[in-house]
Amino acid sequence: MENKHTISGKGSFLPYFILLATIALGHFPLLLSDSILGDSIINYHLALTNHHKYIQAFYNAYALPIHGYIAYLVSFFPAIFYYKLTAFIFLILIAAFLYHLFSTLKLFSQRDNLLTSLLAITFPVYTMWNEITTLPYLISYAFFLAGFCLYIYSSRLIYFILCLILWSVAFQLSSLLLLFYVVVAGIWLQQEKVSLGDFRSWLLACRDNLLLLLFPIFYFLFLNLFFPGNSYQYNTIDFSGKKLLKNTVISFYGTCIEPFSHFFHFASIDAKTALFIIAIVTVVLFIIYRIIRQNFENQTHRKRNANIQKVLYALLLIFCAAIPYLLVGKPIRGFAYESRHALLLGPGFAILLFIFLQRYFEAKGTLATWLVIGLFTSMNLVNHILWQNRSIKIQAIAENLPRTTDTSDRVLFFYDKVPLGSRFKIKEIELHYCAIQTSGIYNQYPYLLNTDYTSLVKRIYSPPINWYKVFCYPWIMDQAKNQDLLISPRLEQRLMKRTQRKHITKINRTYRDIHLNGFTDNIYDASQATGCIVHELMPGRELKEGEIFLQYISGSSAERKELLQSLIYVKTHHIEWEN
Repeated sequence: MENKHTISGKGSFLPYFILLATIALGHFPLLLSDSILGDSIINYHLALTNHHKYIQAFYNAYALPIHGYIAYLVSFFPAIFYYKLTAFIFLILIAAFLYHLFSTLKLFSQRDNLLTSLLAITFPVYTMWNEITTLPYLISYAFFLAGFCLYIYSSRLIYFILCLILWSVAFQLSSLLLLFYVVVAGIWLQQEKVSLGDFRSWLLACRDNLLLLLFPIFYFLFLNLFFPGNSYQYNTIDFSGKKLLKNTVISFYGTCIEPFSHFFHFASIDAKTALFIIAIVTVVLFIIYRIIRQNFENQTHRKRNANIQKVLYALLLIFCAAIPYLLVGKPIRGFAYESRHALLLGPGFAILLFIFLQRYFEAKGTLATWLVIGLFTSMNLVNHILWQNRSIKIQAIAENLPRTTDTSDRVLFFYDKVPLGSRFKIKEIELHYCAIQTSGIYNQYPYLLNTDYTSLVKRIYSPPINWYKVFCYPWIMDQAKNQDLLISPRLEQRLMKRTQRKHITKINRTYRDIHLNGFTDNIYDASQATGCIVHELMPGRELKEGEIFLQYISGSSAERKELLQSLIYVKTHHIEWEN
């Protein structure tokens, strides 16, 4: 993969300063943010109430004991700011480690390695990694890269032991296990320990580095044997060709198209803020671009075969980063909560994108790359604003929700019409937090309704459906026509298997629709109910994302409270029916 370059750079610290400046530009809202989203609400509440050991148990349920210890330690932070600061620091470390690895692999010239690193670290999938629950994953990724930097630096035993310690933390993020071997192969090729077409050289290198290659495997087996976890979500292979294809398409759309659609949607509803962000990013990045032009010379002699090798290597990086999630049935997206699955995609996409821009724009390739970095940086800023506003929305719901001490109905119904903080629906765990903040009642569970909430509520409280009758009996009548049909136990068993095979998708979808999962006992307990209450969340004022963000982060406690009270109006509907 090596190219011949003529490189001149003034000052070895300059590339790292450029990385720091670019990250600070794209992620400085982290240091102003107090957002708490999704599962992080649980962990933060446990930290505030000094139930730190339960935070560790939260990760143990997912077979992540080391992440549990990390979360346990950081749970003693006195304020949300320290979580955000930690995330900001580790983003900088990841950028520095990536640049060091790209330089070691000699993918491109010094300047081009710097630009590729900037593409990787500004790739807009990092804005959910500042949350409390996902912070250990960001730390794992940094430790993974740090281990390779040490591995490259020296082959002495003490450094090798430090590498194993760092990787022990990193491999809690199981997706890194496959990626490990891809990075090792790239380093060996660069160090000329192996030759691409020489199979014998690979065998000899594997023999000489057997401990290095076996460590991830034995570590993975050790974790699964002694810390199996009791959560099925990420610990069970859920493989089917149809589902894999579907999630692959979703992942391509979610990482390559969806983030841009959300950025342009933001620009369409708040053009003033979007233009201001683009202007600030353009000015700052233009200054950095001039610094790069003045301090780095680039005389790269690109060869077609070398570029093909780099493209294949980048595709392999993307494949190994994505396939673990696809195998457990999880799509990857560059926006929303699923962006946590896309953390490892940055380097592979950055290499592909850089090669494309350099080849397509040729002499203007560097400028084109810098414009893409500017777009990514602007998208990161918008994402930070959206996530902070989503947290503001959660606080506003808690502030405006009617106070009650009535626990007769354990299910709380919500219908959300407040388009603040992204187009994704608010999560029910966030609504549960709002209910606790409002009434201090823990055993009421929220359910987010769709637009036809009146009929849906009635369906929820209706008796359970006999799916066997719904799906089997019509088929039997169709097959029997006007003939007598005697159903033997054997035939009945075959019919049930056919029902499950043909209609299981429909059954699962319908069960989710009426929300039996998690609420079954509560619904059946209230089977005699003749009515319920639905809280319809409506905008209390004009919602301008940038304006609300600035008012909140710059306001005093009293001003913030006044803002929260003005954002949302809760309209209560009483729905009744005959039992």
